Amino acid sequence: MPLTGKQIEILREAIRGYNYPAKLYDFEQKHEVTFRTMRELETCLKEKLLSTDLFEVKTGLANVIYWGNLTAGYCWHRVQMFLNKVTLKQIRETMTLLSKIEGDGLMEIKRIGLPQFSNMSFASKLRMFLDPENYVTLDRKLLQIKKSKIKTIFHDVKEYPTYIPITSRNCEAYRSWCKLCQKAAKTYFKDENVIAVDVERGIFNLAYHNQIDAAATLIKNMLG
Repeated sequence: MPLTGKQIEILREAIRGYNYPAKLYDFEQKHEVTFRTMRELETCLKEKLLSTDLFEVKTGLANVIYWGNLTAGYCWHRVQMFLNKVTLKQIRETMTLLSKIEGDGLMEIKRIGLPQFSNMSFASKLRMFLDPENYVTLDRKLLQIKKSKIKTIFHDVKEYPTYIPITSRNCEAYRSWCKLCQKAAKTYFKDENVIAVDVERGIFNLAYHNQIDAAATLIKNMLG
């Protein structure tokens, strides 16, 4: 069953209400940068990740970690761990992969062994920033929706207490989640400048505010 008019409005408001900080870190000037919109942030970070400059790609990857941990007390610690442990070989391998990545590419990202990118949460964030119109994030906050009695595609995702592993089954669920968000954006928000990642963030916003059943109902009906 497709989304009802009321459900579309719930999702629209959840998308509008998403207010995660639109901030990155300038590693050259050594200060935080605030963007007016997430779209501007996405454009900036994508340019860094697809750069042919080693420093730009390295700091682009560090900024995926920075952004993803902004509201956590260990944000800078995680960034420093990455910067201290990542090797030039890994950066070069990443540059090669990102320049020609096909499909979700999560297994390929995992194989490189980048610090902080070995599991679903940050590997999917990296994939999302490369193409937010078609790829989204899958993290443990979204998996809280599994607490609902309403079954969704998240119920097929295997997780551990602190992370979501990158497995063939989980990658399949991730691809389904991306396609579902793409479909919802095109079906329900065609002329509203809403893309796949906005739909994901709307659902995330509901989960963040513990509206688990509302989020699960939307996901279930989006499948229709």
